[in-house]
Amino acid sequence: MRRLSKSDYWSVLIITAVAGWLCYSGAFYQTGAQFYSRCWQRMHVSGREANSPGQAAEWATCDEMAKTAVYRHGFVFAGNRDYAVTPQLKAVRAACPSMDGDVPRTGIWALAVQMIQDSGGTTLTDKFLPARAAIVRVFIAKWPNCAKTATANGFPKLVKRKGVWEFDTECMPCLAEKQAMKEGQ
Repeated sequence: MRRLSKSDYWSVLIITAVAGWLCYSGAFYQTGAQFYSRCWQRMHVSGREANSPGQAAEWATCDEMAKTAVYRHGFVFAGNRDYAVTPQLKAVRAACPSMDGDVPRTGIWALAVQMIQDSGGTTLTDKFLPARAAIVRVFIAKWPNCAKTATANGFPKLVKRKGVWEFDTECMPCLAEKQAMKEGQ
């Protein structure tokens, strides 16, 4: 086996430093820090339009990035907790965020930005890792059992088809909830 030379160590060090810098600068993907910075700006413009085409493109990624992160991780969003009928929906509503109570009108991305801000801002790892990791980090911190509870109660994962997020398979707990609500009327 060949022994590593001093130049081999320098090569590895340089390659590692360049790769780290490329990740930090967002060359491969939008970092968590970039997501927070760009989407925080969008959240605080008070109805103003973007100042440039580049800024408009950056702001356009906020919503889809947040949805992709939470849905691929297995989060589901419940409705009003007071109206759950079946045990499955009651469990999910207790463990997961609510569309009518937790998510602002502007969308899931605004909730993610607010939670990152409330957690003290971005972390060192958010400066290197993809935005999805930062978003999932704050969602798990607030709702640690949501994805497990949704899966355990039969909720299928959400997938994107033809530009729309929907359940991968038929949502049997949703159908049971609708049926139980009809019978209770």
